[in-house]
Amino acid sequence: MCIQPLGYSQPGGFYSPGGYHFNYISINQHKAWFGNNGLLFAKPLEGNSIRSASYWPGGENAYKSLAWSTLSMIWSGYFDTSFYYPKYHFNKNLMPGVPPSAGKNKDNRIYKIRKFWESMPFNEFRNTFELDFNEWPVQKGAPWEDIDNNGIFTKGIDKPLFVGDETLWFTVSDIDTQSNFSSNSGYSGFEEQYTIYGFNRGNFLQDAIFFDVKIVNHGNAVFDSMTIYTTSGFFSLVDTSKHSRFYYDSTLRMIGYYFRNNDSYEYSPPPAAGIVILNASNSFLNTINLLSVNTSAIYDTSVYSFDGITFADQIYHLSRGRHANGSPIVNPLTGDTTRFIFTGDPISGTGWNYASGLGPGILRYGNNANFSLGPVTFNPSDTIHIVLAVIAAQGTDNMNSLELLRQRAKLLKRAYENNFLTPPAPPSPEVKIYEEEGKV
Repeated sequence: MCIQPLGYSQPGGFYSPGGYHFNYISINQHKAWFGNNGLLFAKPLEGNSIRSASYWPGGENAYKSLAWSTLSMIWSGYFDTSFYYPKYHFNKNLMPGVPPSAGKNKDNRIYKIRKFWESMPFNEFRNTFELDFNEWPVQKGAPWEDIDNNGIFTKGIDKPLFVGDETLWFTVSDIDTQSNFSSNSGYSGFEEQYTIYGFNRGNFLQDAIFFDVKIVNHGNAVFDSMTIYTTSGFFSLVDTSKHSRFYYDSTLRMIGYYFRNNDSYEYSPPPAAGIVILNASNSFLNTINLLSVNTSAIYDTSVYSFDGITFADQIYHLSRGRHANGSPIVNPLTGDTTRFIFTGDPISGTGWNYASGLGPGILRYGNNANFSLGPVTFNPSDTIHIVLAVIAAQGTDNMNSLELLRQRAKLLKRAYENNFLTPPAPPSPEVKIYEEEGKV
C-alpha cells in the first residue's frame, strides 16, 4: 500500500497496512497526525514503519517538521508486588475502541468535526465532517452538548461538543491478555480516551493544539504507584550539530525547546516549541504532581554500572526521575540530588543549562525531554485526566523565539483557565479635536 506524501491532504484520513486509522488536525498553523492505536504525532510509511508527523506552520499545507519523535504516554506501576509496564514502550500498539466492541473497524476510527462545516463547499472534506458529526460516538464517551438538559443524548436535538474549532476524538484500550505486557501477564483493563483540538483565531491560539486525555481503569485490580511517563522531541535530528535543546520552566510548567544558535535545519529564524502541562488530576479532582523531568543518555559504564539492570528496571528508574541504572541525578552546579534537569534560564544563561552538562560519566545526552506524572494509586473505575498543550513561536532569533514562547505559554494558561474565552479587543479610544490658533 502506498502512503501519500507527508503534505498530502486526505479527507477522513487513511488506514495503514496494519488496519489502523490515521487522521490529522489542521485548523490553525499546526498539522499533526494521530493513530487509533494510541500513536501521537505519527504516520506510517511503507509497510509497518512509523515516522513522526507533526508540522508547523502552514496548517493544511505545513511541511516543516515540528516534532522529530512521536509523543508517547507510557504508564507503569504495580499489580500486587509485580511491576508492570506496556510491552510497546515508545511505539504504542493498543487496540482501537473498548471491549466488547474493540477492534480495527470504522466504528472505532478517529472522528473529526469542525465548526461551520455546513457552510463548506460540497466536496469530500465536507462529506467527511458531516459523516463524523452525524455518527459522533457519544455511546463510547465522546463529549457532547446536552441541548435539552435532560442528561440523555437525543439525536437530532443534542449535538457533538466542539471543544475547539476543530475536534478529534478516539479511544484505545489494552485488551490483549499477553502481547502488550513486558512483565508477567494479564490484562490491565485500561482505556485511553483522546480529545484533540485547536482554534482558528488570529492570536496566540493559532500556534497551539491541545490534548485532553482520560485514562480509565476498567479492570478489577488496584494499580499502585502508577506514573504516566511522557516522551517528546522537537525539531530535526538530520544534522546533529543543529540539535535543539530543552529546559524546564517550573513557573509555567512547561518543557521548552530551543536552538542553541541561529543555524537551524529547516527554519530561519529558528523557532521555539513547548509542552505545557495544563491539568493532571484524578477522579476526585486531586492534583497529580509532576514527578520528574529528565532525558535519555549514553553512559560510561565504568562510572555507571548496569550489572543486573533489566530493561524493566530502566523504565522504572527513568519514570521516577533517576538515571537509567537507578543512580540519583545530581545538579552539577550545586551538587544536590534532583529529579529535574536543565532548570536554568537559557536566555540569561543562569542556572543549570545544557552547557553545564549532566556530570561525569555521561557520554552524551539526548535532546528529547521525558517527564513523569505521579505516583498515584489507580483504583478500579478511577479516571486520570491530563491536559497538555503543544505550542510554537518564531521570533527574530533563537532566544527571541524562546521569549515569545514564554509569553504565549502565559496567555495560553490564562485562556485555558477561562475556558478559552479570550477577551475582545479594547474599545477604540474616544478622540476629540480642539482647534487653537496654530494648533489642532
